[in-house]
Amino acid sequence: MLPFVELFLLLASAVFGILCFRFRVSYRLSIVVAIVTLVIAGLALAARREDIENMGGLLAYYLIVVGVLLALMEYRTESQQSLRGKFSD
Repeated sequence: MLPFVELFLLLASAVFGILCFRFRVSYRLSIVVAIVTLVIAGLALAARREDIENMGGLLAYYLIVVGVLLALMEYRTESQQSLRGKFSD
């Protein structure tokens, strides 16, 4: 796979993560898209299209990383809100 394709997938995943964070989209969307991408990559591998399979696998990995980071940020904000609620009572 060409290096600029990998860079494009990385940048696209980063932009997707930033948009999800900005518009407060749940981290579950990123995980679901990653699973769908893995299914597509599996079908591409079955069709002997290794180039598409490699891109799909890499994109799925990046989307899972984005999903985990979004989940950590969501957990952090929820725990901060619960701490504020406990101390304000």
